[in-house]
Amino acid sequence: MNRRLTALTLSLLTLGAIGMSRDALACGGTFCDSGPAATPVDQTGENVLFVLDGNTVEAHVQIQYVGGASRFAWIVPMPKIPEVSVGSQLLFNALLQGTVPTYGYTQQFDQCGAQTGAGGSLGIGPFNGGSAGTAGTGSAGGPTVVVDKVVGSFEVVVLQGGTAQEVSDWLQSNGYQTVPNAAPLLQKYVDKSYVFAAIKLTAGTDVTEIHPLVFKYAGNEPCVPLQLTAVAAQPDMGVRAFFLGDDRVFPSNYAHVMLNPVRVDWRNSANNYDSVVSRAVDSPGSDGHGFVTEYAGVSSVVSSSAVYSTSWNAGPFRTATAEQVITLLNQQGLVNCSSYQAYCVFNHPLLLPLLEQFLPLPSGTSPTAYSCLGCDVDAGGCFGCDGAQI
Repeated sequence: MNRRLTALTLSLLTLGAIGMSRDALACGGTFCDSGPAATPVDQTGENVLFVLDGNTVEAHVQIQYVGGASRFAWIVPMPKIPEVSVGSQLLFNALLQGTVPTYGYTQQFDQCGAQTGAGGSLGIGPFNGGSAGTAGTGSAGGPTVVVDKVVGSFEVVVLQGGTAQEVSDWLQSNGYQTVPNAAPLLQKYVDKSYVFAAIKLTAGTDVTEIHPLVFKYAGNEPCVPLQLTAVAAQPDMGVRAFFLGDDRVFPSNYAHVMLNPVRVDWRNSANNYDSVVSRAVDSPGSDGHGFVTEYAGVSSVVSSSAVYSTSWNAGPFRTATAEQVITLLNQQGLVNCSSYQAYCVFNHPLLLPLLEQFLPLPSGTSPTAYSCLGCDVDAGGCFGCDGAQI
């Protein structure tokens, strides 16, 4: 079965066109985690992969941000109650590497020495923004918590029912810092009988441990919640949507925009690409609401080597001693640690927090010490460990 993967870029001006207030920065969707330590996170981008099989939609969501917030929360409206699980940063790295367009040029000389330039290509294809959910007004009596669980670094609560104001009140009373226009924004999703996934970091974690999440729900129409996203967005924020399925997709409520290749700065590797996209989507006809297709074709352009490996095996860790853990992670390609150069690179945002929880180093020790756990063996078995099996 040949599945097709379509990657697109949302206009960088679209989010500014739907009434974003720069005075009401928020984290992720609509709200920040409130409290004296709360600092707004300014969202700089969002990537969403939709996997479609005709019966279910599996949405992988990765957000990008700037700011020094130690507390983080966001709201995701969903057409149905979702199953929520930990996503993969490596998956998005591979998606972007395989589908984001690149530009360049070649030179050729005729017999008179005149120079001409050419080169570069951009994949063209449509997008399916879709619309999901059945119209409704929400049930009175406030929202009901239908899911309450910890997923990776996040506490996930799914709210069902209630009016927009009741949902907003529940969020505020449960530690989410609301914004003045929260209820009107939520109302658009309440009218479609959507549920709301309220997500915030668990106690003891911070923004360095933010990772992608996966939402799986019954249905066949993906939807990107742009109006909630706009609240926390920078004025020029990009949203990429990827679609994996058997058919091509196209936008149902946004324009499909073609770029003018003449405006691309080919000689400088298209360093003006974002402004070209913004100008195209802001042109008459699309009026700031449009998508540009960057790639449409088979999924083989995305390398799977970084997403899945036959060397990944949980078995050896069941009997490993503490000082053997990093060696095993190195062998399976999950970390890259060098005792010679004293460095460690962790290939998932959760790897270092897991090590710090179950294989803690002495207070004040740099994570680079994981590169040589067995270097200073003491009575306990290794540097910073008690030598017990884990």
